[in-house]
Amino acid sequence: MINLNAEVLSKHQKFIKIITEIKKSYKKSFKVPPRVIHEIKNKINPGNLFIMPAWENDKYIGVKVSTSFPSNTKINKPSIHGRYILFSSKTGIVLAVIDGAELTAIRTVASAALATSILSRKDASSMLIVGTGKLASKIPFFYRSVRSIKTFYVWGRNFYKAKKLCDYFKKKKINAIPVKNINEVSKIVDIISCVTPSKKSLVLGKDVSKGCHIDLVGSFNTSMRESDDNLIKRGRVFFDNKEGGFKEAGDVLIPLKKKLISKSHIKGDFYDLIQGRIKGREHDQQVTIYKSVGDALQDYCIARYFYKFLKN
Repeated sequence: MINLNAEVLSKHQKFIKIITEIKKSYKKSFKVPPRVIHEIKNKINPGNLFIMPAWENDKYIGVKVSTSFPSNTKINKPSIHGRYILFSSKTGIVLAVIDGAELTAIRTVASAALATSILSRKDASSMLIVGTGKLASKIPFFYRSVRSIKTFYVWGRNFYKAKKLCDYFKKKKINAIPVKNINEVSKIVDIISCVTPSKKSLVLGKDVSKGCHIDLVGSFNTSMRESDDNLIKRGRVFFDNKEGGFKEAGDVLIPLKKKLISKSHIKGDFYDLIQGRIKGREHDQQVTIYKSVGDALQDYCIARYFYKFLKN
């Protein structure tokens, strides 16, 4: 058995290879039961417990057990913790134990970059990052492997954190600018990526420019949302996985409940896009939206990738 900690994963993340690995997985057949989410209703710091299995009958079995406690940021602790366990499908032996928080961050940003490669305009060159946490810190590295982005704007509730993240990017020779106003920057950028556990709309439909692509990847339950109703109504919307999206994606379920949209407004998911069943962007003036809530298939294929790459 091997242990793959966060430092090992971070050191060996090959951006375009990981994105390609996720894309290939949607062309194959895997067993991916619905994930199980339990609410942890303590009065001080409520959170969630996630259990996400996936497997191939003749290769590997994988399961991620993780927690999300968004208010941990107030006590300067990471909000996501967990482990991914990879077993042999032939013997049941544990092959690897992998840091769950880092694996989740890598697959979340890599899958959003994959969505961007499919849905954004090919000439996209500017981007707004909404959020300043672990996910936000990975965005430029993955997204620049699929689009020639020259400028990244960063917004956070805490401007100091946005500035600090931009300083980190600049050390990596990435042009990054901290901003205080989401609405104004939304009007000028080609891509927006939201990576927050917000329960309040952050990106508004009235502010987004024609042809913009938006990734909504931070919120993961029915009460969370990073967009307003108008943005969802304006956009051509895709999920990572329709089954999970229609159960958990507050960004879509809230306007759906208000009857502002119908289920048919959601055009498809990664399976539809990657298997060629439906077209992504139809024209350059169209607003496109990718909404993810997390897909165990992505966790599995990334865990398998790192295990095969690093076991020797």
